[in-house]
Amino acid sequence: MPKIVFFGSSPFSVIVLEKVLSSKYKVLSVVTTPDQPIGRHLKLTPNPVKLLAQKHNIPVYTDIHDFLAIEIPPKTIGLVAAHGRRLGPKTLSKFNNQVYVIHPSLLPKYRGPSPLQQQILDGISETGVTIIQADLGEDTGPIIAVEKDIIRPNDTWQTL
Repeated sequence: MPKIVFFGSSPFSVIVLEKVLSSKYKVLSVVTTPDQPIGRHLKLTPNPVKLLAQKHNIPVYTDIHDFLAIEIPPKTIGLVAAHGRRLGPKTLSKFNNQVYVIHPSLLPKYRGPSPLQQQILDGISETGVTIIQADLGEDTGPIIAVEKDIIRPNDTWQTL
């Protein structure tokens, strides 16, 4: 069974992680952002990716240094979906550079953290998902696969 370490922290990440959890892949661990103070009382609150991982009893790392200290089995790949942080050379080499990013746009045009919103603002009609091999840049690695779709007039970033 293929093994994955998942990197993500946003509602988009949750959608991807749910799909992976329902597939033939085994998620060994999740790397996400630390709990953030939320609300009037600034209560430390986990992000939705951490909550989903905990629901499935998947180990969660919120500090990349803690993650880098563990051993991962050979042939484990990294899968990134809206992680919110760039991966450094130590992280990429831990996976023998087998880290892939699922990006919600047709790269290279809409790089960065808000591609869905920007596509809607720009009024374009074609969108898609691009899978790239991660490198040290921001959404700049080699393109592995592309799946195109259309943007309907009433779409929001959540429906895309």
